[in-house]
Amino acid sequence: MKSMFKSKKSTDAVETPPSAKASVGSSAWRRRVGESARNKLGLSRHETDDVTGDMREGVSSYRAAAAKLKEAVKALESAEASERKADARRKEALRALGDDDALIEACLAQDERTDRFDRTEGWALEPLRAVRKYEALVDSTIASRESLLQDYFARKRKLDSGKKEDERLFKFEQACRAVKAATSRLEPLLEAFVQAAETALSDALKCAAAARIVQLEDAASRLRPWAASTISGESESAARDLLRDVAAARRDGSVVRQAAPASPDLQRLIDVASQQAEVPEAATPTTAPEVVPDVSDEEARTLRALLRRLSGEDALSRKGLFRIPGDATNCAAARERLAAGDDVAGSLDVDDAATLAKGWFRDRPGLLPRSVNEALRAAAEACADDEQFAGQARELLDGVPVVRDLLSLLHAVSMREADNAMTPENLAICWAPNVFVLDPNSAASVADLQPAIRLTARLVAVGDRLA
Repeated sequence: MKSMFKSKKSTDAVETPPSAKASVGSSAWRRRVGESARNKLGLSRHETDDVTGDMREGVSSYRAAAAKLKEAVKALESAEASERKADARRKEALRALGDDDALIEACLAQDERTDRFDRTEGWALEPLRAVRKYEALVDSTIASRESLLQDYFARKRKLDSGKKEDERLFKFEQACRAVKAATSRLEPLLEAFVQAAETALSDALKCAAAARIVQLEDAASRLRPWAASTISGESESAARDLLRDVAAARRDGSVVRQAAPASPDLQRLIDVASQQAEVPEAATPTTAPEVVPDVSDEEARTLRALLRRLSGEDALSRKGLFRIPGDATNCAAARERLAAGDDVAGSLDVDDAATLAKGWFRDRPGLLPRSVNEALRAAAEACADDEQFAGQARELLDGVPVVRDLLSLLHAVSMREADNAMTPENLAICWAPNVFVLDPNSAASVADLQPAIRLTARLVAVGDRLA
């Protein structure tokens, strides 16, 4: 028979605090039980006396070491997983470049990659994981001692507040011995763990560096026969030029070129494209007269002041001169003051002065007449001897003194390449688009860039013989 009375469900929702939701037996559950017991007894979590000693600093060092170990293992595992993916993508990229399986395998050998990851696993990760295995033991020892501390202080208070009966005194003495024994077990355990963690972290870093050396040496040993045959080979290639540059840099400290020179096939493409671009659109060719921009005395003085600033010791030794742009705001303000006739060039920052000098030439396209430009190119092709080329270039540039002064400065900069890393080729890359391209305002200027760079580099090399 069903009851006539229905049970009334409570509508008052009781919110369970997060700490109460911990599963039985977990570390959070144990901490909550311990805190509850201490609160009932009126004990402080950090209460100590002469019997218990103070282990807070040791426990804090252990917690910090354990956290650092956990973070290091996680970071290494993540880096290893990323490197495996990167190796796979790198191999796919190499296969997209060509089907030379032997060279691709030499660059990223499967055995080498397996050995590399095994070395990282065995020499860096495993020692860290081995230390971490003892965290459970240390945590349980700390928890056991804390439980004994609660019992000890509870008995001590009862003994202080009540009669000193023999049974109470006996149990208190037992608690004293238990706390001392737990402390004697925990103290060396904490010290040993922290020391082992520090050693494992230090060794892991050194082993990672050693594994990197082994990896590079393995790759070098696989690629060395190919590199030797490439360097000594007769066939031209960008790889041969790069390897020879590196060998020369190691031998005499010269600078490795930052970009590959144009290959013969690329040069042929540039020449063909240039010829196509120069085909006149009209059926009847017309020759437009050369229009050379006029340079006023004031403009010439401004340029000479900028070149004087750039010939100073701090400018000649500035690394990456003409490559590093100046501050846009400072340059705009200085350009206005120079245009107004103010003598501020000497106080300009080196990079600001270099940017203004390049802008001065860029704002005057065609300053070097096309006929002179073409004659210079013909002389560069015909004259293998620098003295002969310098003589012809000197005559051709006699009517363009601002270009001649610029080349004199660029030559001085190139002579300090050990300080500024600016070779004639690097300077040519910076200046050819501003001065030596045949027609900077046409689409053909892109195809003409490489010939202009070659001419500029040759002129910079003889810049001291053009005056």
